[in-house]
Amino acid sequence: MTSSSPNSADTGSKIMFTRQDEWKNTGSPDGEIKVFRPTMEEFKNFGKYMEYIEQQNAHLSSGVCKVIPPEGWYPRPSKLPDDYSDIDDFIIECPVRERIESMGNGCHVKNNVVYRKEMKVKDFRRMALSKQYGTPQKNYDLYNLEKHFWRNLLHHEPIYGADTPGSIYDSDVKEFNMNCLGTILDLLKEEKVTIKGVNTVFLYFGMWKTTFPWHAEDMDLYSINYLHFGEPKFWYAIPSHAAEKFERLAAQRFPDGLQICKAFLRHKLYIISPTVLKQNGIPYGTMVQYPGEFIITFPKGYHMGFNTGYNCAESTNFALERWIDYGKNAVLCYCRKDTVEIDMRPFMKKYRPEEYREWFDYWYGERASTYKPTKPDTIKTRKRKGSQDSGGGKSETGSEDSSINLPRSICTKRQRKIFQARKPMFDLWANRPVNLFAEKNS
Repeated sequence: MTSSSPNSADTGSKIMFTRQDEWKNTGSPDGEIKVFRPTMEEFKNFGKYMEYIEQQNAHLSSGVCKVIPPEGWYPRPSKLPDDYSDIDDFIIECPVRERIESMGNGCHVKNNVVYRKEMKVKDFRRMALSKQYGTPQKNYDLYNLEKHFWRNLLHHEPIYGADTPGSIYDSDVKEFNMNCLGTILDLLKEEKVTIKGVNTVFLYFGMWKTTFPWHAEDMDLYSINYLHFGEPKFWYAIPSHAAEKFERLAAQRFPDGLQICKAFLRHKLYIISPTVLKQNGIPYGTMVQYPGEFIITFPKGYHMGFNTGYNCAESTNFALERWIDYGKNAVLCYCRKDTVEIDMRPFMKKYRPEEYREWFDYWYGERASTYKPTKPDTIKTRKRKGSQDSGGGKSETGSEDSSINLPRSICTKRQRKIFQARKPMFDLWANRPVNLFAEKNS
């Protein structure tokens, strides 16, 4: 379909960047982001189409892909395609002021400061389109705007209306409706578990230069993002096969973050420039998301981006069966109270029945309950020698390390002691989905 951007009556300003030619990747050739254009028939079955996308290896070439809906589809058929005037009085909860601090050498940390307790959309729009906060009024195309963003990253503190609960889809829309995608993540609702923004929908109201730093989704889930109206979003994404290399780079560049939390990238505060990625041989792709388009992120697909002007997006998480091996192996943040943690037992029992009993006994059975890990303060940290495949550890405090694949009953005390001693030194980010005995969720 053609661009579904709001007209000037809706936004108070003419849209600067409309969909024209295909975006040409400004990243590395081996990180190109794929674009899909389903027919209306294909578009009707979300899960089946996601499987088709992965059959085309979209998840191998990049951490994200783009889906352009078939012409004639709208998420709000009860309204005119460009009419979003009904959300003027919608309340944005706790919009934040973004402050970015340079750490040198192309690395930055974002700090969020609450701007107000709440704000109406019409007031946010007025601010976003003002001279102070609006997109630079220069004769830029999006390629030049990307360069302008990085040159001026430390200047100007925009306001972001992120993580606001709600959806502006029509409730009777069946196709790609984030309120009812019909994936295996619905098992959470069957278990009467609600996690805001994970199996519920969030809205995001952006303005020029508001940023979402590098991160993979909570529990390494999939996500779906639809841009309703306004100026485009600019995306960067890294293929999942390069995730560990990227994590090691981030750990080197942000040692203070790593010292605080093993999963510090879950905090969504750390920015690494494309130049640094190129210098370190990390493949990445770029993509522009115009209004009326979807971006899908894959498990362990690191991504970041920024808004090119006033806009509104809607997003949630979902899961296919392939995610289970990532979910049970996800390295979690335990330094924050709002950490997302999903109990993997129902998923393993329903979708991995042949593995469930052995996996359950390992983590929740008699051996797990009787095993007493060596106290960390009795072990001298040893320098890493060589490589070691590992699964994620439960946490930094009182955790059990799952990196050893031998059954506990045949692990000697000395073996456990060696692995516990070396744990802080190797593979802090090893999220290998081949490990049956992955992270325990209690």
